[in-house]
Amino acid sequence: LAEAPAGDRPPPGDAHRWLSGALADADLADSAALRADAHGALGALYAADGRLAEAAALTDRALAQARRSEAARSGPRLPLQAGRLRRQLGELARALAHYEEAVARGGVPRAAASGRATPAARRAFETEDAAAYRGLVDLLLLRAASRPDDAQRRADLREAQAVLERFRVAELRDHFADDCVDRNRARRKRVDEAAGRFLVVYTVLIEDRLELLDYRR
Repeated sequence: LAEAPAGDRPPPGDAHRWLSGALADADLADSAALRADAHGALGALYAADGRLAEAAALTDRALAQARRSEAARSGPRLPLQAGRLRRQLGELARALAHYEEAVARGGVPRAAASGRATPAARRAFETEDAAAYRGLVDLLLLRAASRPDDAQRRADLREAQAVLERFRVAELRDHFADDCVDRNRARRKRVDEAAGRFLVVYTVLIEDRLELLDYRR
């Protein structure tokens, strides 16, 4: 059966028993992908019970199994879950690394590459990929605000700007199910390569606040 984190009782109810059985089946099948699913679901169960440290430990196990699986079926779901948990625990550096992985995994299991995005793939983008991008921008802005060094702060803000631009491209790519946006973007200059004096303002709508990010020359 699935082990609870050391020294802790499992959450009550049938869900834990079912997931423990699923994990036992995954072990019998020697399936890293199934173990990742079971550990990830157990992590979500512990999180719902308010036990964040245990949930984070189980989610880390799920991520380790997912990385072993060639199918990589989870896409951004598991690193996104891990990032949220680490952020709630105040471990912002670890959370940021998880959000970066979630953004990198975005679109892995999607059908858009075939030229036709399914409704399920579009919902996955809206609920997982978008959350990964927004969460990464959120943490970059928080880190920038805590930097005592101006150069490091500007670097974080530029990185947040770059992530926002990648998000906009990903939104359009998902909408049109085509890489035309990437081809058009490749012919355009970046903001920091443009000539003359200008001001560009990015609005960033985060779960608990609205941020304005500007680039000026």
